[in-house]
Amino acid sequence: MKVKLITVVVCTKNGKKKIADCLKSLKNQTYSKEMYQVIVVDDASSDGLSELIEEYKFTLITNSHNLGLAQSRNIGIANSQGDIIAFTDDDCIPELNWLKKINDTFNNNADVCGISGWVKTHEIKTVVQKYIDATKPLKPLEIELSISTSPFFRLWLYLKRQFEIVSYSRWQISQEISSVVGANMAFRRTVFSNGLLFNPILKFGGEEEELCYRIRAKKVGLLYYFPEMKVDHKFERELYFLFKRSYSYAKGNFRLKQIHSERSVTFFPYPLLFLIAFSAILVDIRAFLLLMFLPLILYFQWMLAFMKRRDISILFFPYIQLFTETFYNLGYVKSIVNVHDKN
Repeated sequence: MKVKLITVVVCTKNGKKKIADCLKSLKNQTYSKEMYQVIVVDDASSDGLSELIEEYKFTLITNSHNLGLAQSRNIGIANSQGDIIAFTDDDCIPELNWLKKINDTFNNNADVCGISGWVKTHEIKTVVQKYIDATKPLKPLEIELSISTSPFFRLWLYLKRQFEIVSYSRWQISQEISSVVGANMAFRRTVFSNGLLFNPILKFGGEEEELCYRIRAKKVGLLYYFPEMKVDHKFERELYFLFKRSYSYAKGNFRLKQIHSERSVTFFPYPLLFLIAFSAILVDIRAFLLLMFLPLILYFQWMLAFMKRRDISILFFPYIQLFTETFYNLGYVKSIVNVHDKN
């Protein structure tokens, strides 16, 4: 089987704070050492990252100021030599056979131009980490999402999911996808040779989804998910970071809508329903009891999961999801207001 030169691009703005485990894993890959290079793009951090990179003998490119994730990835691509260009994040730990799996996958699938794999939760100790592991926020976007741009279609998929038992059995098999996930993705070099790069307007959130949207529109090749291609992700333990990420993703998706106006708007309905229900307390304080249990009804998938697994921490998941979606909606509304103020 042909062994291709692979370039791995890792972008960071955290310096050496998170990246050490990622670099160690990349150094110890089972893939032939002469057949891959690692490029670390430092997006203007300031804590001595150069010394760590020199220790691993990888290539370091330092941005003079913060350019964002999309543009940093483009800089990595511009300095790459590989036939395949793979990407992971500074807080991820690729499995030691990660590069071998990437190479084998492209060799066995000539019509595939971009691939993504499974992102595992590295540590599951807190309720927040259990929630993250249960929701799998860094899984690829299903191919169903490319069927229609209608917001009503996405709303139907969302509501349908609330009454299904939480299961990720479908992600145990290879399948075509709508978009890859940035923490674990790779492309053939021909994708970027065709002039397709990450859109620098998208500094964080939606950058890989926007690229995949153009890849599918230009029919460059298929996008596929392969579960054997695995990385561990070190998610934060605190709710603050979960809400902050949701808020940031909303701003990225708003910019995605600005770039491609035909795309549907992603806006979660349940926080609005909860706010309406909250106003009932002003009329009758007895409505407070109903309000407390409302998330358990709205996000009924978690009640089904609790009845199946009998894990008490699952009962907190509806409330975490409610606030996560609320912060997403706030981020989207804030983006609309900012654009209106500029105009």
